[in-house]
Amino acid sequence: MPDLDALLKKMFVEIFDIEEDEFGDDLSYEDTPDWDSLGHMMMVTALTKETGVEFDIEEVMAMETVGHIKLIVEEKLPQS
Repeated sequence: MPDLDALLKKMFVEIFDIEEDEFGDDLSYEDTPDWDSLGHMMMVTALTKETGVEFDIEEVMAMETVGHIKLIVEEKLPQS
């Protein structure tokens, strides 16, 4: 799997139409106009496709910032 940070940056730029320099751990749905419920589900679907990780509803709802997303994904990825 590619670097998680690089993967998320690419997804956020494509799905939420942000500039690369806007991306960071503190970026939240409140800061991102296109990060609505549909955009959120598009991001979760793309994340599942790219990582092979399935998320439960509590995890999906907790994905409020890039930092939270990273923590959730890292906890679910196999350790190398």
